[in-house]
Amino acid sequence: MDTISEEGNRYGRLVVRSFEGPGTGKVHGATWLCDCDCGSERVVLGTDLRRQKVVECRECSARRRRRLQMFEAIERAGDPPCDQGCGMRDRCYRKRLACDIFAQWVQQHGPLKHKPPNPAEHMPNHKKFMEIYPNDPGDED
Repeated sequence: MDTISEEGNRYGRLVVRSFEGPGTGKVHGATWLCDCDCGSERVVLGTDLRRQKVVECRECSARRRRRLQMFEAIERAGDPPCDQGCGMRDRCYRKRLACDIFAQWVQQHGPLKHKPPNPAEHMPNHKKFMEIYPNDPGDED
């Protein structure tokens, strides 16, 4: 059976660079070396590409899963104190900053009896954000 050429094709964030060879072990079929938009590489089974089963590198996939988990946790906990009128809300989200009030909200999984965080009293910073989300790589997507 002939191998379907995938070179140059785009599947999600992956662009096929070259034929890698036949699958080994439990993997049957042609494998392809792909470049992800983020700069990483990934070897993928051709059928997984065509079925859109794999559309990004492992790092991007893990980053997307972590982001979804964070948003799901926030959704379950209700509106964070930042959404109650904090003037730093948008900046914190873009720059990956957090304050003590937000950290407390995350730890308690929900509502606090506080007023919105006052940046003058609880200055948000990246160190606090990394204490809450230590595995966040800080992507710029």
